[in-house]
Amino acid sequence: MVGRVNRASSCENMPSRRFFRQGRQIADVVRAGNRRACAYVVGRVPVNDRRSLPAGFSLRAARPDELSALAELDDAACILFEQAGMTFSFSSEHPFVQDELARWRRALERGAGRVVVGPEAELVAFAIYGDVDGLAYLDQLSVHPAFQRRGLGETLVRECVAWAGGRNVWLTTYAHLPWNGPYYRRLGFEVVPEEKCSPELRAVLASQRAALPLPEQRIAMVRPASGRG
Repeated sequence: MVGRVNRASSCENMPSRRFFRQGRQIADVVRAGNRRACAYVVGRVPVNDRRSLPAGFSLRAARPDELSALAELDDAACILFEQAGMTFSFSSEHPFVQDELARWRRALERGAGRVVVGPEAELVAFAIYGDVDGLAYLDQLSVHPAFQRRGLGETLVRECVAWAGGRNVWLTTYAHLPWNGPYYRRLGFEVVPEEKCSPELRAVLASQRAALPLPEQRIAMVRPASGRG
């Protein structure tokens, strides 16, 4: 799933759902980009458009031993969903929570994760990449609320495009939230009807719809590697 966003600054999947697991919020919000980026990005973001991070920030591979820190960052990144009234109570043992953390762990072990490190060496944003039916999949994108609107999420989306190595990039998110579906459209993603999705991607959507608020709003999107999809 995707999700957590950098507000309109989501200009990650990233995502787009927010939950609580034993008093801890878990978000599938796609956090990306910044409001200024949303204002002027009209079409697809070129893969070679490697805009620099703000001074003092750096990008590197995420490590497996950072899983807990990434989960905490993700928890903090869900303010927008809470404000939209999208909350749901999960225990830490809920299958949905466990499956999500297991996916992230596997991705980190494969080197399929990126973090943005802030000026004080703190983790301020991250993205988790994966494969679904052999398709490149942006599983998670989160930016800490204190560091939104700085282009961090957009940078992580471009990193996912580069990681995909010429493949289309897929994600799942909410259609109706401005910082989800509309945000991804600005970054070159297109909505794909469910019947045209691969079997495993349809299963991902089914799992999300069974556990998340507003299941009818969950959609799949793809960013074509070429201009055609």
